[in-house]
Amino acid sequence: MSKICLHVLFKAQPGKEAQARERLTWLMESSRKDVGCIHYDMHVSQDDPGRFMLFELWESQALLDEHNESDHLVEFREESAEYLDGGPEVTFWNPF
Repeated sequence: MSKICLHVLFKAQPGKEAQARERLTWLMESSRKDVGCIHYDMHVSQDDPGRFMLFELWESQALLDEHNESDHLVEFREESAEYLDGGPEVTFWNPF
């Protein structure tokens, strides 16, 4: 098994930064409990309080796939259009 790393960028809708931060915090706290999660850390831009970056590190692609089907992530995807400006920008990285 090979670890997998993701960087995910989110942008809040204008005026909905606090709601986005609250829901991203909930997502982070829920996801940290998932099997295979090594790191799940949310960050906010120093220059723009509506820009968020998520750093994820998982034990394997299979466990990341399970996380992607978790109830909390499905719920987040369904509701996020209420406060996020578009979908997330996801990049995958291989640790070495």
